Amino acid sequence: MNIIAQSRLTQAIMLTVAALNVEAANFQLEEIVVTAQKRSESVQDIPVAISAFTAEGMENMKMETANDIASGVPNLQVSSPFGETQPIFSIRGQSMSDYNTNQASPVGVYVDEAYVGANFLQGMALFDLERVEVLRGPQGTLYGKNTTGGAINFITRAPALEGNRGNITLTMGDNGREHVNGAAETELIDDKLGLRAAYTYTKTDGYHDNHFPGGDDLSSIDTWAGRVTLLYESERLNATLRYAAGESDGQTTAVISQGRISVPGVGNTDAVGALIGQRPRQDGWDAWEGSHNKSGAYRTDFESATLTLNWDLDKYTLTSITAYLTGEGLNEADTDGAPWQLLEIDWGAEVSQFAQDLRITSDYDSPFNFIAGIYYATDTMDIENIYEMYHVTEDFGIPFDPANTLMTNPVSGSGLTTIQRYTQERDSIAVYLHTTYDLTESLTLTAGVRYTKDEGNGKDLHTQLADYDRNPVVDLIAPGSFNPDNAEFDDSELTGKLGLDYALDEDTLLYASYSRGYRSSAFNGGAQFAANEVGVAKPEFVDAYEVGFKTQLRDGSIQLNGSAFYYDYTDQQFVNVIGIQQFLQNGDKSSIQGLELELIARLTQNLSLNAGLGYLNTEFKSLTLSDTQNGGLIELDGNELFNAPDVNFNLAMDYVVADTEAGIFRISADTVYTAEQWFSAYNDDLNYAGIKSEGSWMSNVKLTWDSADDALSLAFWVKNLEDNDEPSYAINLQTGFGYDYYTVGLPRRMGVDFTYRF
Repeated sequence: MNIIAQSRLTQAIMLTVAALNVEAANFQLEEIVVTAQKRSESVQDIPVAISAFTAEGMENMKMETANDIASGVPNLQVSSPFGETQPIFSIRGQSMSDYNTNQASPVGVYVDEAYVGANFLQGMALFDLERVEVLRGPQGTLYGKNTTGGAINFITRAPALEGNRGNITLTMGDNGREHVNGAAETELIDDKLGLRAAYTYTKTDGYHDNHFPGGDDLSSIDTWAGRVTLLYESERLNATLRYAAGESDGQTTAVISQGRISVPGVGNTDAVGALIGQRPRQDGWDAWEGSHNKSGAYRTDFESATLTLNWDLDKYTLTSITAYLTGEGLNEADTDGAPWQLLEIDWGAEVSQFAQDLRITSDYDSPFNFIAGIYYATDTMDIENIYEMYHVTEDFGIPFDPANTLMTNPVSGSGLTTIQRYTQERDSIAVYLHTTYDLTESLTLTAGVRYTKDEGNGKDLHTQLADYDRNPVVDLIAPGSFNPDNAEFDDSELTGKLGLDYALDEDTLLYASYSRGYRSSAFNGGAQFAANEVGVAKPEFVDAYEVGFKTQLRDGSIQLNGSAFYYDYTDQQFVNVIGIQQFLQNGDKSSIQGLELELIARLTQNLSLNAGLGYLNTEFKSLTLSDTQNGGLIELDGNELFNAPDVNFNLAMDYVVADTEAGIFRISADTVYTAEQWFSAYNDDLNYAGIKSEGSWMSNVKLTWDSADDALSLAFWVKNLEDNDEPSYAINLQTGFGYDYYTVGLPRRMGVDFTYRF
């Protein structure tokens, strides 16, 4: 987006604020209480850039998965190499490019304060939630490692201890969509013990038409999840036990492959793509059509249990959070997006993780208060990845020959299969202290520090060359190739925060802060051919400087929040694909600077508005990578960071059209604009010009009728009105396989919801 367009968006928001300040009259916004700083506070009283959604707000915006929250948060993007099941979150330009399942994102994802480390379990269905909190910027004190970009908290509903209640929603939609969402609760002991159970189920046909003879359509959904929550409350103790489980078994997300190969003196050509069917757009198909010899599936399942205990000790609250999570994922992907067996990968993983957080929170009637705690976490992941490459030779009748594969003989060699197995173990322990001190009645100093010790161990790496039937033939990397020098890490790091906030009056808060964030070392999950791929990427760090304001206008009917920030970003981790090999590398230095504005307003009794504007200016200050086209090295200084569009804008509206004895009729609509963004650090250097998405809009609308007693609701909705088909992820695989890899989101879809509350 150009500077003029950016200026017009900013002017539009500011003019809207001015108009609202004149017209709004005593229609106060509902206060949103969050626990982003580990204690209950109004979102407007926290000197942190945070966006929060209530259950009602998420329902109005038809938020169904973790991917949907980007529609209401400035400078938050969600992309995915494999569809909604495995999202990649980017906050303020901090993201990950690695698609391997063993990697931890720089954006921490939490459910009821329990960390969800496995990226293939982060694309959860949003059901029976109380709220969602999105914190932007490093959270190095209270959250710790792997939150250099920020943190996303999903807070589920607990029993209200107000008798029996419940709800159920049934949905029918196009493309065979069937959806059930419901919850019910009861009091087992009056005012002391309550039980709540929730369930969700979604099934659709494939959204991607597969023209391959006999092939199933891709990008289908078949998922369920359930949760049981037991709450005990006494005068001193609050105890909440949650158990959840779920499965997903849809067809894998379709890959759109654009055949390209660089020919000296000619440039990129799609001649190879035309030969093997990797040019669907030229064949007249849209983004949701293709010919795939492998339909595949993306299967995940999980179980989790969390016990949260809060003891009231008068001037203190002692909190214990114990969490356990186990899960499995298997992605059987037609990675080449074509009717031939050029590249097909099965990614498989099993994970188990345990975490314990023990903290004490003060409640002094004095200027000084603190939160102090100790945190321990451990996780184990077993990986099995199977890569089938160049099996077009099998289709042409060329027999498998381990001594003469296309890897060594590109002219007449046979295809090859590699089987990669390894185990990753990580342990983390941290101690932290977060303090606030009121220097005056209006001025508060915040200081926090966290010491983290992380240890990681990659072991039993074993990759084998196999024949067409996946029978192992010869070792590529023998068992136990990991050694203490390149397959273990031991990090000890300090992170923290120092800030000042000033209450200009009871409605306006100003703040300034410095924060340091840390993302732990990581193993290269893509090592498969040679020992030089086996290695550890160093930790990445960010030093963040931020100023901001939060204000309420017109007696609380308008909220306007803003922030400006500058980041020094060092040693960013990202995957670099060279031919058919993958390397996990560190960048050197980069910078991020930006602005954010958020507006929430209740214009009239019937009309509410939510708007956000994000601006980013990102740059690699020092980055040298392999020249994947010509060999050697190339300097990429000055390029933009990936997953970092310079402008994004979101707008949501909820309007009660009529409030009558027959019920309440409302319309809800939201739209998001995302400017052009790159998916690679190369930007348009070499042959990477197509590894991006163009600027585009994505809009949704919902028409709802609620009965006068709020017991019944009927809603008609449409998502992705524009039928937006811009890529949500892309990677250049030209050197090894002759094509660019793309995935897109779901197409336009519509349906009807029927809800009954009791």
